[in-house]
Amino acid sequence: MIISQIKIKNFRKLNYCKIEFSEKETIFVGANNSGKTTAMDALIKFLKRKEFKTQDFTISNWKN
Repeated sequence: MIISQIKIKNFRKLNYCKIEFSEKETIFVGANNSGKTTAMDALIKFLKRKEFKTQDFTISNWKN
């Protein structure tokens, strides 16, 4: 089964969110407290597994 998109409604602080996945990988980008981790938690809870690679980082911490 391939999941191409999900819609999240009324999960924690997310009223409504639609996420479309690419075939290879999907990156969540957004401001702090915008719901990126909550969206991942909803997906993990729905699938009842934690077989995802997640990496949380802040772009301001990256220096050349």
